[in-house]
Amino acid sequence: MINYFGKPHSQGTKRGIKPTLKVCSFYKRLASPKKRSSRMYAIIATGGKQHKVAVGDTIYVEKLEVADGKKVKFDTLMYSDGKKVKVGAPLVKGVTVEGKVLKQVKGKKVIVFKYKPKKNIRKKQGHRQKYTAVEITSIKAAADK
Repeated sequence: MINYFGKPHSQGTKRGIKPTLKVCSFYKRLASPKKRSSRMYAIIATGGKQHKVAVGDTIYVEKLEVADGKKVKFDTLMYSDGKKVKVGAPLVKGVTVEGKVLKQVKGKKVIVFKYKPKKNIRKKQGHRQKYTAVEITSIKAAADK
């Protein structure tokens, strides 16, 4: 066996080097057939982001100006009932995703520290992003004709 320095040594005992052939998990996923989920789901857009949701899921989205306990509707970009997939251009017609606002929460505190070297200029700021916790109550699709 040849080590990285071009000198022979026994089975990887020096420096913990043990040459092995590992298959990347990406290729394992390609090799094994993936089971399709028969669960109904939708992809919604809110706050400049997209979320994959199903009935009963709780998601945290950018703050919505809606009171706790009120219902909210989302724009649907894609919908799947487990058998067929509908993709909108840009929105899917006839599909509505409704949710109930659970509470308004704040995210983890982020510290922003700016300074100029050799100038004795220091500026420390903190920021906590506000989110809205929403429980998805229903995904309704109009019947195909």
